[in-house]
Amino acid sequence: MKRRGQENLVLIASRKRYVVAPITLKYVNELFELRALLEPVAARSAAGRLSAKSLWQLREWCDVQYIVGDHSSAATFLEANTRIHALIATGAGNGLVAEVIRNTLDKVERVHHMAHLLHDRNEIARHEHHELLDALEAGDGMRAEHLMTQQIQDAKAFVIDAMISSPWLRSMNVNIELHRRALSEDF
Repeated sequence: MKRRGQENLVLIASRKRYVVAPITLKYVNELFELRALLEPVAARSAAGRLSAKSLWQLREWCDVQYIVGDHSSAATFLEANTRIHALIATGAGNGLVAEVIRNTLDKVERVHHMAHLLHDRNEIARHEHHELLDALEAGDGMRAEHLMTQQIQDAKAFVIDAMISSPWLRSMNVNIELHRRALSEDF
């Protein structure tokens, strides 16, 4: 429980009571900002450096899909997505950067789970992953970096749109357009 507290996944409510940390727009924005700082550079570095076995594994994971609303299939899809990004980070050759990216991806999986339960992104994700994989295999680091940047921006928008369209948030008196503008300026 101490580790979860350090990762800001749980909050201490009292001595013997913990609560799951909320997913806020600020938290989502910070997670994707961190990804945008690290993953595109890692993708550029990994281009042309991945083994045939790694490329084969990436292709397998790229084809995993989910059923909207199904927790199990969403979890399987998100695990494959995390593995794709973690393997690319590892392929960049910097173990410390790969570790930070893996830790960040664990947190991202939590916010993605909520979004993938509400909306279908199967074909877009599959296309994005295969396009990135083609750039990595071709050794085109600049293209891989560009694609990773775009994918992170698109994933962030997907998560925020899911949050904003959730029935719970829709029942609150919130200026959603103001939040969208503020978040787009931060990225």
